Amino acid sequence: MTISENKHSWMKIIIAIAMSFCGLLGIQMQYLNYTSTGLGKEILIIVFFCTFKMYYRIPVKRNVQFYTSIVLSVFYAMILEFGFQLDIMSCIQFNIMTAATVLLLAIEIFPFLHYIIYYFEQKTIAIESDKKNLKRCFAVIVLFWIMAYLALFPGVYATDAPYWYHEFLRKEIPISSQWSPVYCGIFYFFVNAGKVIFDNYSIGFAAFTLLQMSVSLYVIWKVLSFINDKMNRMWVILSTLFFLLPTHVILSLTSAQDSIFAVSFAMVVLLLIEYLLDEQFLSKKNAIKLFLWMFLMCVIRNNGVYVLTFLLLSALLLKARRKFLILLTGVIIFVFVYQGPVYALCGVQKGTALREMLSLPLQQMAWVYNNDDLTENQRKEMQKFVPDEGWNTYEPLISDHVKANLNIKEVQNDKLSFLKSYISFSVFDPIGYVQAFGLQTFSLWYPNKNWPDPRPWHPYIDILCYAESVGYEPGFVIKRDSLFPQYQWILENLYGVGSPGDGYGGNLKMFFSKIPIFSTLCQAGFYSCLLAFFGVYAVFVNRNKKMVLILSAEFGMWLTVLLSPVIMYRYCAPFIFTAPLYVSAMFLLKKTCVEKHNAWK
Repeated sequence: MTISENKHSWMKIIIAIAMSFCGLLGIQMQYLNYTSTGLGKEILIIVFFCTFKMYYRIPVKRNVQFYTSIVLSVFYAMILEFGFQLDIMSCIQFNIMTAATVLLLAIEIFPFLHYIIYYFEQKTIAIESDKKNLKRCFAVIVLFWIMAYLALFPGVYATDAPYWYHEFLRKEIPISSQWSPVYCGIFYFFVNAGKVIFDNYSIGFAAFTLLQMSVSLYVIWKVLSFINDKMNRMWVILSTLFFLLPTHVILSLTSAQDSIFAVSFAMVVLLLIEYLLDEQFLSKKNAIKLFLWMFLMCVIRNNGVYVLTFLLLSALLLKARRKFLILLTGVIIFVFVYQGPVYALCGVQKGTALREMLSLPLQQMAWVYNNDDLTENQRKEMQKFVPDEGWNTYEPLISDHVKANLNIKEVQNDKLSFLKSYISFSVFDPIGYVQAFGLQTFSLWYPNKNWPDPRPWHPYIDILCYAESVGYEPGFVIKRDSLFPQYQWILENLYGVGSPGDGYGGNLKMFFSKIPIFSTLCQAGFYSCLLAFFGVYAVFVNRNKKMVLILSAEFGMWLTVLLSPVIMYRYCAPFIFTAPLYVSAMFLLKKTCVEKHNAWK
């Protein structure tokens, strides 16, 4: 080794040590600034050693991967620090200490991200189909899901299910489009059949949840089969472990339209990937199949049509094939016909979609109303849309109270006036708008969220059956009658055990958020960060139109959750459940270095 090479080697060691200490300091600062204890010495030593090795091996070359890693590192550091502050203190501290912590955390994150991008660029997948392994993996999933079904028997009776029953039972209660009339009708049919045939509501509900779980298992089989055909046995095993996360089966046993919505979306994503891998895939049969799954997705939840609209706009910008554009447009037209003339013919009452869509803007305005010294004219301007007592009901993590007081007719009659007011108050207090945005949404993008949390009232995921004191008053209660109490104890201690009261979710104990890695895999924030990574990779590193098109469906879904009244697992389920698909797609659709030369032309 020459003298210059020796000096260069020592310089790399010194820089790697310095950066490792900075990263370690960032981790410690995040904990010690807001809690009394830091991380254990053993963990810190391991982190320091790994960071040192990563920095030492980073090539000096400055390219798009290098700069992308820097930007993403700062972005993720901000997510971790801002999310931590919002979780602990309910506000973001905009000061030098926060900026220093973000910088030091970014230094810690950078080498790992740089390596992941490099690995992702170089990694190729050896296709190795293994039918026996596929069947074994699916059998394991079925076994664990049946165990959960027995443990939570007859299912998770929660959300708005009591109201659904009565809107079909009693003529004076109109059927509302706020929930899927088809889904609610099927729920009513099964529960009522249990009462009529067996004089037992629970038996009917058990049949309903069994059917819903079976649909989810069918889609999981299709997903695993796709991964088995296009990838290899290792990816099938990893996907199997993912589907063994209890949150999936709990949702499939819950009286919530989100379960069927999530699996419908998964089938849409799967068929889209098939189409992008082979543009001849959209034969008449497959086009009909994709059309029906898209239509079902929109029938189950109104969000589906917003996702398809976002996907259509992305497809137009990316100059997708005419056949695909016609298919998307056809589905959207059919949905509007279904939600218009068909609803009117069936006497379905239109829901308040606008009220739901304004959840986030109303929360931001409510923060300003309650925290700023407004003039009398400013208060009167805001009171045109929501009365004083409505603004005063503001709760930081849930918009239900404020949006319930919205003068919807005033907004519908003068949308421009509302928009002007929203913008004027954002200029008046931009920091307040940022604080309100963070509080309303951080459960969606922060991967280390601590549960339980009394602020949103709702638990992260429903696992207990509603008691009369929590739900509506349906005249009957479906109680848990576990056939596997030992597993019931495990699941309820993980995701919600206790006596629901006025604080509901805040009154429960949720042990899952205390388990490292497992907790992260259950959190919506992890999948939001994953989507952000792939989005940046697809646009700036691989420059891949097909990747962008698939991710536009996921981001369209993510945006509908961002604008929702409260962040809960069931709302996030579609972009969580499809994770094995879009991760696989990133490998399958990846361009090689030769292909990149002609990309985006």
